[in-house]
Amino acid sequence: EYLSIEELKKFKLVILSNLENISERNIKLIRQYIQQGGKILFTYQTAFTNEFLKPYPMNKKLLSLFKSVSELNEKVVFVKTKQSIKSPFIRANNGALKVDKKKSQNILGSLILPAMQETKEHWISHNIHPGIESRWPSIIRGRFGKGRFIYLAFDFFMEYGEQDLPSFHN
Repeated sequence: EYLSIEELKKFKLVILSNLENISERNIKLIRQYIQQGGKILFTYQTAFTNEFLKPYPMNKKLLSLFKSVSELNEKVVFVKTKQSIKSPFIRANNGALKVDKKKSQNILGSLILPAMQETKEHWISHNIHPGIESRWPSIIRGRFGKGRFIYLAFDFFMEYGEQDLPSFHN
């Protein structure tokens, strides 16, 4: 509630780690910070609800920086990065979002869906394997005004904390 553009400008990078609940006032401040040359890294379901837990419409979620956003049905997905890392992919055990990027945004990674869909007959175990690469990006880099952002469509910091794998360090 005490956030100001002056406070934000003190930082070279602002990280919003799955900050689901955020007021419209603070969304405007963060957008202003980016427009004026700020840099942010944000993840997963950032800005999905207001401070009273009332959901924002789909076009306002993720700071309104993308064409569209929706839920992905799979609980476990895999992330393939464009940058070379020690493993072929990162496993995201807590799901991800389907995000449609804008034309000027760059894809730095994509989502790989599981080889088997979870149904009543098939349930996901620890042995779920990656399937085909989807059209959905998992990591997006973009510009907004004079600033820049990187968005990760999965809860990177939760996965990092739970898994602590070398691929996360990369």
